[in-house]
Amino acid sequence: MNKKKLLITLLEPAYSYEKEAESKCRPDPYKLEIDLFNLNHRRKVARPDPRPSDPDAMIAVLRTHFKDKVTLISRVLNHYFPEQYIFYNVSKLEDEIFDGLDFFSDIFPPFKFSFERVGKTGWDHYLELNQAMFEFANATWPDAKDLHGRILFFLYNGLGLMFLNREEIRRYWIVTCSEENYEKLEVNDVVGWSGRKDMHTGDLVFFYRTAPTKAITNIYVVDQDPYFEPFWSYDGFRVWMNHVCRIPDIPFSEMRLDPVLKEWGIIRAQFQGVVAEPVPYRMYNRLLELIPAELRVEHGLTSEVVSTASSAGDFGSEAEFDEKFIAPLLDKLGLKRSYQHNCRFALGSQVVHGRVDFFVSDERGPLTLFEDKIRIRDDKELKAARDQGASYALQLGLPSFVIAAPEGLWVYRLNKNIPELVRRFVPGELDGQLDELHRALRDLKP
Repeated sequence: MNKKKLLITLLEPAYSYEKEAESKCRPDPYKLEIDLFNLNHRRKVARPDPRPSDPDAMIAVLRTHFKDKVTLISRVLNHYFPEQYIFYNVSKLEDEIFDGLDFFSDIFPPFKFSFERVGKTGWDHYLELNQAMFEFANATWPDAKDLHGRILFFLYNGLGLMFLNREEIRRYWIVTCSEENYEKLEVNDVVGWSGRKDMHTGDLVFFYRTAPTKAITNIYVVDQDPYFEPFWSYDGFRVWMNHVCRIPDIPFSEMRLDPVLKEWGIIRAQFQGVVAEPVPYRMYNRLLELIPAELRVEHGLTSEVVSTASSAGDFGSEAEFDEKFIAPLLDKLGLKRSYQHNCRFALGSQVVHGRVDFFVSDERGPLTLFEDKIRIRDDKELKAARDQGASYALQLGLPSFVIAAPEGLWVYRLNKNIPELVRRFVPGELDGQLDELHRALRDLKP
């Protein structure tokens, strides 16, 4: 792998810097108040007054006023002192951005940081990143007038998307549409909407119209993977979708009484706070049953095969499965856990990054790891997960690993670097087998 060539390829869009990219990533001096409103989750935010003219004095005021929130502080600083401070949106691309910076750090040493992300209130981390990015920008684009747009494009739509690991399975989503945007669904076959970073081309999207309609009314399909707009509200991801069909309304009043849909978290929460959420397979299958058969046939809307395991199909994303099932399970076992643990692979002279879902320890030290999946329906999907888990365990020097999915837990030992299945646990029976699971993991430790 030639990292220099890869970096040049990554920089090409920022070199050419077409107007479309510029509009997405260039700070607009006339839109500071709008940006702060959007970046504060569309809630009004006041700038401090008076505002000192000295950068250090302003930083002290801003840190107090914004309670160290890097996103808001850096936007104001960049507005008043653009030659000294970049705007940095602490987003859900932090892991990917820093994986990318570390990957290229042997080419550009200032990218080697002692931390793995800035964090919402990581002011000192921001200052280090700010300095490194100005060094990089001045060396890369010495004659450019607009460094900030290039920096942001490189970070978010360069590194962030290059190092983003999307699940290679079809997913289903639901997004909300307020009354002022109803017309967009009536007249546009293509819409740009707020999305999520793990959306993927080909995913289906249900549109829920909020009050006064309060119903699912349309289905769209993701036309291209989302891109990141640093100044956009909510999670910052914009996604383009093509209209599939208008469906007969599926009213909220019916969904909250439906024997399956009433158990869906967003139904229980009455869609409060929903912008774009994954649809669990079980809920997707139930929604299809409420759509006329002729529409399903016409548009190729087919149900997902869901295992008979008790919790299979109930989780909308791997992150939700991690949060609601695996993390509580590890707590019950009394084990320590590190989530999204950084793991580096040596492939010849190159280093490749990976992230272990859960790195697990007990009182004696490192114990095992959990590699989690949103589903494992067949031997092919299990083998792919097993190979990934085994490679992580080898790199981390662990004697075992666990593949976890709503369909089950598979405990493996490494025997001369070859994974061997020790035991499978069924989620619906785990509460009565916690001691056996704990013992199985401890017995695999030398």
